Amino acid sequence: MLKWDKAHEDKGKHTKFQKMWLGPFEIIEKIGSSMFILQDLSGKRDCLPVNGLILKNSFLKEVTPSYL
Repeated sequence: MLKWDKAHEDKGKHTKFQKMWLGPFEIIEKIGSSMFILQDLSGKRDCLPVNGLILKNSFLKEVTPSYL
């Protein structure tokens, strides 16, 4: 999952080429109908729940070396 960078959403708070989607994350717990607890791929858990409206799917492509 990717998470929208809400803190830098407003005009003037981000640069033109700044990434506005943070992640990737994986959902480890669902709280209610649209709140989720996330953790990054290294296992570091997000301390606050995140609303599902600011999440989007991401698909990680496994990269294999060209010499294989």
